[in-house]
Amino acid sequence: ILGAHLIGPHCEETINLFAMAIKTKMTISDLRTMVFSYPTMASDLTYML
Repeated sequence: ILGAHLIGPHCEETINLFAMAIKTKMTISDLRTMVFSYPTMASDLTYML
């Protein structure tokens, strides 16, 4: 992951996940296997990838 741009409501929650993924050099596969609480904006992360 080289970067991320998000526009919309509650982006401040989701962008932190991308920042963590970039800092820790996570792959897309790593992000897809993560489990998030539901319903939150973070739970939609797997649909964005």
